[in-house]
Amino acid sequence: MRRAEPRHLVVGLQGSSLTPEEAAWLVRYRPAGVILFSRNIIDFNQLRSLSATLRHLVPELEITADHEGGAVSQLAAALGRPPAAWGLGVLDDAGLTARVFEETGRRLAAAGIDRVLAPVGDVLTEPRNPVIGARAFGSEPGAVARHVVAAVTGLLQGGVTACVKHWPGHGGSSRDTHRDSAEAGAELHEGPFAAALEAGADAVMVGHLHLAALAADGTSLPATLDSVAIDAMKSRLASGRRHPPRVFADDVSMGGLRDAMKALGVAAPDPEHGGMLDPGTLPRAWFDQLVDAGCDLLLVRGIPFGAFPVSDQVVEGDFPGGEPNADHSWDSAPYDETRRRLWAHEGTGFVHEGMDL
Repeated sequence: MRRAEPRHLVVGLQGSSLTPEEAAWLVRYRPAGVILFSRNIIDFNQLRSLSATLRHLVPELEITADHEGGAVSQLAAALGRPPAAWGLGVLDDAGLTARVFEETGRRLAAAGIDRVLAPVGDVLTEPRNPVIGARAFGSEPGAVARHVVAAVTGLLQGGVTACVKHWPGHGGSSRDTHRDSAEAGAELHEGPFAAALEAGADAVMVGHLHLAALAADGTSLPATLDSVAIDAMKSRLASGRRHPPRVFADDVSMGGLRDAMKALGVAAPDPEHGGMLDPGTLPRAWFDQLVDAGCDLLLVRGIPFGAFPVSDQVVEGDFPGGEPNADHSWDSAPYDETRRRLWAHEGTGFVHEGMDL
């Protein structure tokens, strides 16, 4: 079995500044990256300072974030909230989509972010889907692929790398992998993922979604634990490319892994609120299973102190940050144009419950 190493980990932090324990862990293990959430953000200057601190401690670190647009815009307090993918799909103007994502990329790069976990390549085909909604560009694979290409192109022009998600497609699921087990749906739509890679994305995020149709022995594992499915995906999506895509596992503290890990003989901690698991209680074998299945990078919303412990020694002191009052100005035109055109397109019936556009 391949063993998980710190170079496979992209970890989260507790708050808007590093704790001494977190700093010690980063210096000791030097993970592949850090993922930032809204709990880590106060404003633009604080975000730039935090990015600079992280790079001071681990110069090779990749800093990433979920900043898709709409409801999932983790850095909104610092960078504003981009329009959601669904609204861009309604307008179906690929040029506008590219301009929106280019502006988003510029803001991310200015704040010290290297990679955004976007765009969403899911095709929304399940009306009861509880987690994708307005995060998808639409319900037709060709249209989704067209806008995914525009989004990737814009992000790269803006100065950040892209990771398309969530293969094999969360848009056909009626359950939320944050909470418990879920199936991808009867039909796979790989076109948007292949299109994203062709446009220049170098990574695919794999969801904890069961692919019963692909299991040769009649059993089913989430795609993140299914080496056959991951190998086949890499082969198909890498067709004509020099290198296969890097495979990110969606947050490995999600409840959607719990039953499968137990079936594999891995001790599963009790879930917290919402079905998520405490990253600090995940055993080393949890990470080993995901790496052995073929996942290159494992997202985890906190630091796995239990699986990768540090001594009592901590890193003390003030860390260098960015300029305390760095000037920044945003081009709000693409965001404003999107919302203005959506309102004109949809009129007073535009606002729908749960659709943060």
